[in-house]
Amino acid sequence: MQKLDEQLKEASEISKKAKGSRININDYNKEIIKAITEFRKEINDRLDLMQKDALNNAEEIKANNNKIIQHVLDKCENIISGIKCLQSSLHASKSNHEHGQLYIDMKRAESTLKSDELHEEKETLMHTNMHFSFQRNSELETLFCKRMVFGEIVDHSRHKSTKVTKAVDRLIEKGEINVKSSSDKTECFITGCAVLNTNKLVVADHYNKKMKLVSTENKLVQEEKALNSEPWDIAVMSQDQFAVTIPVNTEIVVMTTYDKLSCVRSIKVNRRCYGIDFNQDCLYVVCLSPPSVIVLNTQGDILNSIPLTFLSPDYAPYIAVKKDSKFLYISDVSNHSITSVSLQGKVTAT
Repeated sequence: MQKLDEQLKEASEISKKAKGSRININDYNKEIIKAITEFRKEINDRLDLMQKDALNNAEEIKANNNKIIQHVLDKCENIISGIKCLQSSLHASKSNHEHGQLYIDMKRAESTLKSDELHEEKETLMHTNMHFSFQRNSELETLFCKRMVFGEIVDHSRHKSTKVTKAVDRLIEKGEINVKSSSDKTECFITGCAVLNTNKLVVADHYNKKMKLVSTENKLVQEEKALNSEPWDIAVMSQDQFAVTIPVNTEIVVMTTYDKLSCVRSIKVNRRCYGIDFNQDCLYVVCLSPPSVIVLNTQGDILNSIPLTFLSPDYAPYIAVKKDSKFLYISDVSNHSITSVSLQGKVTAT
């Protein structure tokens, strides 16, 4: 009986672990599906930008050539009109035996025949490129022709390290990067900073109304983009795209580093917005009119609004979202604290 009890207990524990493992497997599967979907979205976004650039280039070539052709057409119309007027005047002067006027018209006709205007327009038309074609990116074509997998599923349970990770007890300074540029009109006030990749940071210079792309490798400002108002905080959305809050304009500006640092679109939120974070395809933004967190999708639709009754309306807050999106962490400058809040607005810890 005792051995049966022990075996029953062991079987119950294994069953409990198995159920827990099933939950974990389902959770991991959800994360894998999410990661695959996000990767596909990043690829789609990059291809959309590349397609947009190619289409814009084609439109620009068409517009420039049409402009040249229209100039040639206008010039030819003027020349044709002038010649017809001369012909008419010559016929009239000859018929009416107006020898003086006929002599003047003949001299004008000689001058017209000696003119290089028509030859110049002919040359212009000959040098206008009338034949275009689209040449595929050979690297992309080769990439898509290869038989390859979208990615692989890594079994981390088979690669568990025996190394014990030591808890961090202090941070060690690794250096400084001066982000002041020659075009700055005042001292820098960096209110937002985010890591784009291993070698690049993007920073919000509030006082100078600029976004700056910084190389951590070369320790210098690589590129900057002037805005029409002061930026505050930054949330990275993909490897080359990020969102910036503009409190005074009550808007969020989505920017890209693809090709060059530029604005993609603006999302109006009609509230003074400060701290921002991006998680699971949603933007989480702390606003102060009234104090709340608004949750938006990437198209700018407001999905949820979470009131923050504890937050002072006089201090600019920041936000961080836990990976599972169950808790929000809000900085409260007036109380020198960080507050954990549920998605329902309930304070869980301070």
